[in-house]
Amino acid sequence: MSVPRDWLSPAALTAALVTALACGLRAGLVATQGFDPDEFEHLHGAWSLAHGMWPYRDYFEHHTPWLPLLLAPLVRVFDVDHDPDRAVAFVFFARGLMWVFATLVVGLTFRLADLWAGRATAWVAAALLSTTIAFVDKTVEVRPDVPALACLVGCWVAALAAFRGDAAARATRWRLAVSGLRGGVAVMFTQKALFALPGLGAVLGWWGLVPPRAEAARAKRTGLVLFAVGAVLPLALTLALFAPRTGTKAFLESNFWLNAHWPLRFSPLPLMRRIVVGNAAWPR
Repeated sequence: MSVPRDWLSPAALTAALVTALACGLRAGLVATQGFDPDEFEHLHGAWSLAHGMWPYRDYFEHHTPWLPLLLAPLVRVFDVDHDPDRAVAFVFFARGLMWVFATLVVGLTFRLADLWAGRATAWVAAALLSTTIAFVDKTVEVRPDVPALACLVGCWVAALAAFRGDAAARATRWRLAVSGLRGGVAVMFTQKALFALPGLGAVLGWWGLVPPRAEAARAKRTGLVLFAVGAVLPLALTLALFAPRTGTKAFLESNFWLNAHWPLRFSPLPLMRRIVVGNAAWPR
């Protein structure tokens, strides 16, 4: 099987080398980067859940629960209560899992850019993301944002693939269902994903209103319904698990009402300034 010529171009090979090198260096940070206090909050949440305690009922939590649900079985596997070395191994394994999700994000970003503007843009997008300081710093930390980002970019990939396909095709409708499902899962990792969904909703609305053939119009409506079903399904499943144990009201108040009325406010400008300075191309 021949290799496509654009994969062997100097620009593609350079970008691929930069991306691979950045991912390798980021793997090294799993064991060497200092810990953020938030990481221990999430790790302790997983430990608490593994010991029969439920967030929103037995201890304070204001994050949606899929990260502790993901990590809780590993607490048992590593037997963190009886072996301190295994407990440390669990912490770094969780960090390594974040690296895996972040590497998946790089691949999904490549796919998204390829669908949008072609292979050359995809290589540049993957290299730029891999060397962005905020991405490098935060995607080796145990945070719900990391798997949420993978789900969110996956949501966009599936949606764009649906837009590029035949509106009347069955594959288009199922791609929209997968897109909605991934978006809903992202929200169940972190509510921050909600800020990205209105933009996608606007694009979906525009796509649905573009005058198609009559049979395509019906297919588009079905696709949009499937997207909505997919987006709501993770919340419905999570509520089915938590409602009998913590109550629906406690779940919704802790995750949404409390965060919307959080008393502490801070400016994003210092972090944005650090990102700009850290990634600036001019000499210092």
